[in-house]
Amino acid sequence: MSRITLKQVAAQASVSVQTVSHILNDRPDKPYKQATRDRVLDAARKLGYRPNAAARSMVTQRTRNIGLVMHTNPEAWFNTVDAYEIMLGLNALLSPKGYICSMIPVGSLSKPGSESRIFREQVLDGVVVCGHADHNVYERIEQSVELCIWVDTDINHPQGCIRRDEQHNAYLAAMKLAELGYRKIIWMDYALHWSHYSHRDRQAGLDKAMRDFDLQGDTLPCTQSWIGKSPSTIARKLGPDVAVITSRHQFAHSLVHTLLHENLRPGYDYGLATLDISNDSEHAWPGLCSVQTDRSIIGKLAGHMFLNALENKGKLPDSVCLQGTWHAGDTAWGPR
Repeated sequence: MSRITLKQVAAQASVSVQTVSHILNDRPDKPYKQATRDRVLDAARKLGYRPNAAARSMVTQRTRNIGLVMHTNPEAWFNTVDAYEIMLGLNALLSPKGYICSMIPVGSLSKPGSESRIFREQVLDGVVVCGHADHNVYERIEQSVELCIWVDTDINHPQGCIRRDEQHNAYLAAMKLAELGYRKIIWMDYALHWSHYSHRDRQAGLDKAMRDFDLQGDTLPCTQSWIGKSPSTIARKLGPDVAVITSRHQFAHSLVHTLLHENLRPGYDYGLATLDISNDSEHAWPGLCSVQTDRSIIGKLAGHMFLNALENKGKLPDSVCLQGTWHAGDTAWGPR
């Protein structure tokens, strides 16, 4: 079966080949009457025209491919879920514009010369870098790709970065629990973790709340994704006026299941809230008290930044720091 050409579409629509090219490539700088656009699109549809991506990229100097750089290794316990939700938002915004999103594991950039061909051959129009990575990886990305959007990373440029305001989020959770009457807050997080900005900012927010509301503090470090502590060890730390704040909703799930062995219930025998919850878990456990920041919205915001930069010859928009909102559930009612 022979390939339908722009010339055939142009003849069918009674317009020039250049007009067909502009309309099918959705050139914003080339406005046409809606009737002309409809005629060209209808002709292309009837003839079964399929654009040649390789030929188009030679003309436009764009591949309409964007990469999402993320962790996929087992040591990054929960990062894949976060990045997947960001990818959904990114794809929801860019797919209708004709862009293809490709996942790129951070591991493929760990050593000089190990980059895949998508970097070596400039297959991408740009990348969205998501989550923690070593600074040498960040530098290699910046050297390889002209357009980078940084999402939830340690990169904090005035332009092109999206972060969650983790200091605000931690302070907000502790404040809400203090208002409910809890007098002691236990912070539950990884025992060992990377030096990601979120860990520092969360601790700063908690420390400030402890001072402002005269709260006692303690920690519950998790050595595994399922906590790695015996139920009795955890139970000795708890009480009706004690609330646990987990860094991740997965830790909240693990805590509740672990404490079932001690017949301890969140919201009754202790308070429970989390600083980070996925869309999936939000629907599965709507009663979990949490500070919510929708990562699919972060993905859409990254997509907007990407398109804005392309339209402005690579100039990145101002960076954004998003504050979460408190969701009052049934896992923290206050001491009884």
